[in-house]
Amino acid sequence: MKTAVSMLLCSVIAFSGQSYSDDEFPLLRGPYMGQKPPGMTAEPFAPGIISKGSWEVEGVFAPGMNEFYFTTDRRGRTRPTVIGFRQEAGVWKKHLEFERRGEIAFSPDGQRMHMAEGYKDRLGHSWSERKSLGPLFDRKDWGIMRLTASEQGTYVFDDYKSKDVIRISRLINGKRQAPKMMGPVVNSGAYTAHPFIAPDESYLIWDSKREGGYGDSDLYISFRRDDGSWGAAINMGESVNSDKWEAYAAVTPDGKYILFNRGVESDNTDIYWVDAKIIDALKSQAESRSGNFPRPPRTVPLATAEEAKLPFREIPLLENAYFSASPQDNNDAVPVGQLGVDGGDRERLLKLAREVAEGQHGKFDSLLIAHKGKLLFESYYRRGRANLPHPQASTTKAYLSLAIGRAIQLGYLSMADLDKPVVSFLDELNPTRFVEGVENITLHSAMTMSSGITISDEQTEAFEKQPAQLKGQGQVQTYLEHSLPINAKTRIFDYKGEDPKLIMQVLNAVVPGTARAFIENELLRKLAIDDYAWSNDDSGFIRGPWGSSMTSRAMIKWGTLVMNRGMWNGEQLIPAAFIDKANSRLVRLAEEDIFFTGSHVSKPGYGYYFWQADMKVGDQYYFTTSGQGGGGQYIIIIEELDLIVVTTTHGRGNKIMHFAATEVLPAFVQ
Repeated sequence: MKTAVSMLLCSVIAFSGQSYSDDEFPLLRGPYMGQKPPGMTAEPFAPGIISKGSWEVEGVFAPGMNEFYFTTDRRGRTRPTVIGFRQEAGVWKKHLEFERRGEIAFSPDGQRMHMAEGYKDRLGHSWSERKSLGPLFDRKDWGIMRLTASEQGTYVFDDYKSKDVIRISRLINGKRQAPKMMGPVVNSGAYTAHPFIAPDESYLIWDSKREGGYGDSDLYISFRRDDGSWGAAINMGESVNSDKWEAYAAVTPDGKYILFNRGVESDNTDIYWVDAKIIDALKSQAESRSGNFPRPPRTVPLATAEEAKLPFREIPLLENAYFSASPQDNNDAVPVGQLGVDGGDRERLLKLAREVAEGQHGKFDSLLIAHKGKLLFESYYRRGRANLPHPQASTTKAYLSLAIGRAIQLGYLSMADLDKPVVSFLDELNPTRFVEGVENITLHSAMTMSSGITISDEQTEAFEKQPAQLKGQGQVQTYLEHSLPINAKTRIFDYKGEDPKLIMQVLNAVVPGTARAFIENELLRKLAIDDYAWSNDDSGFIRGPWGSSMTSRAMIKWGTLVMNRGMWNGEQLIPAAFIDKANSRLVRLAEEDIFFTGSHVSKPGYGYYFWQADMKVGDQYYFTTSGQGGGGQYIIIIEELDLIVVTTTHGRGNKIMHFAATEVLPAFVQ
């Protein structure tokens, strides 16, 4: 049955010249093609009229409930045809017929008819020619049969050429995101296909052949949780499924009924329908049976729409901390595992989480721990929210460093360019007005905070009163005109904002478009980071020293990119040589001059906007590299332990390194 139906549904249609006559269909009046609605047990739809003992599939009403479409191959045809009906003055009449190229699904507003990787736009009572959704979807290596859309613009679609999987693509700030495979909740079993996403994304229905099913492919449903993840797959039960083949479910736009297909006999596939109240019943059943609908002890905290608009320090504190030793799989490119099973001392870290919740270690907003490529521990406190980007402060510099690495990987810069003068990349400057020694400021020196630029606070205030002079490369011109002379005495480690501003200017000059677009397209999208913010500075360009906001899981992704020496999902995004150099002690610092050193943290150093130090556990020392932001925004990477520790706080987080060394590392050291 499955093979025969797949051959039918995946075929490419050639126009045959035949059409179906109006007299094949009787006079139909009233809602739902004049049919009596079903109850809670599935019945054939329009038996003897639409479902006539042949191949009748993919029945779907258009939004507004005045149009109905289905696919058939009657008269022994081998190529399916779509027939469309329209209701006028209460009477249903056939109003069009066309060759089928992909299963039909409508956008919630009814203005677009999706057909696999293509679509048609509504033109009054008719439709445009079929158009392509573009290269993200129209791929020879993918076999899309059905693509459905939500009110938010999310696409969910199947792919029979990739071993029958379902993918999802979201629309974020008007930008179509690259499709991603959904998690094992959906992509399990065999013949996984034909998804239908609810307009409000509250549930997903699809068909699959799984252990414990009724025989052939069955219909399954998953309800979306409050935290955005998908609950367990639930077989829709004997009211819908049978030992036959069930597939192609679609809920009517009025939300009242589910239409789907059942393979009655080897040569007979009919359209069935059932009351959509079964969805509510399944949801209630699932919520009362934890075995079918697993939930964490407490729901992961999410920012409301109103909270997301507030300045960070005005976000209300959580009433209760959230921590999990078995983080949820959110299908967000962050693999998850179980603390204690995949590594780590579970009881020790849960005790630590309770201490953090009580405020014993400072004003934490989040603490996440990844080990051997899996997120094993996730916790949120005070102002922490899983979906809310947290101000990163100077951790932004680490992201800038990785953006330079990406530019090198793509050939816009080279490793040799790191030793070239910054001004050699900027063509809008007037060198005749520079102070002495500017030619000695290289990318290397600026990325190790050793450019030698010296600007007083008074000068900075004066510059800000004349913002026009700081626009574009005027920002660099201003600094290089008014700095103290650049010489050996000034070219020492000095943690300041001018150096990363110079580097961001270089990035903006060498990449196509802008530095912002480059970072978004070549890093953030590659890492599947959708929720973020990043402000501009007075130059009009994206800010270099600080100004970004990332979710805690996004910080885990940045750390993973470094841990994997620039590799992400099999693609070398950043040269390994650059990662190694950026995270080595290019500048060795005196312990007494660095705030985070102490009895368990020593040998501080600085690379390309990454800090280095040794952490001591017992008699053992572990080399660490970290992105650090004032207030406690840290990404700590310990390669020897394959360990990433992420923290966000809103206090003065000067003791985070000590906290990691004394409280977290011992849980992973034998």
